[in-house]
Formats: sequence, structure tokens, C-alpha cells
Amino acid sequence: AQCFILDVQGKPANAPVVILAKQTLEDPTVSKIVHDCRADSDALWHLLGITLHNFHDTPVTFLLSSSAAGAGVGHGGDKECGK
Repeated sequence: AQCFILDVQGKPANAPVVILAKQTLEDPTVSKIVHDCRADSDALWHLLGITLHNFHDTPVTFLLSSSAAGAGVGHGGDKECGK
């Protein structure tokens, strides 16, 4: 497993770090774990045209696994965050 921190704030969509972030965040073969991605997803989409794919949002996972009462661990989904 690898962990990345990418600072894209204030960067144009064609900046190398934004291109790397877009490729990684939109890659359905790469699992992403995020915490409460609503605001981040909204900003990434509106400012840079990035849509999250194959993510696991920790608050959603917690809620789903708690309410499932032993039915297994839920996940944020493999669809777009916030959609």
C-alpha cells in the first residue's frame, strides 16, 4: 500500500501535480480511502474537473457497517463521490 499527499490548491488544471492527481483519483483500478469527501469532491470537480472513482469514504463505511449489524462492512461505493 502507498500513501500520497498532493497539494493542488491554487494550481491550474494542466499543472503536473494536478494531472497526476486526476489520473490517480479517476483510476477505477486504484482504491482510495478518504474521510468525508463531500467538500473535497465538490471542489475537485468544480475547480479541476476531477471525479473520484473507487473510493471508500470512512464515515459512510462506519455508518453502513454499524447499521448492517454484522452483515459485513459497507463502503462508500465505486461510483462518483457525492453522486
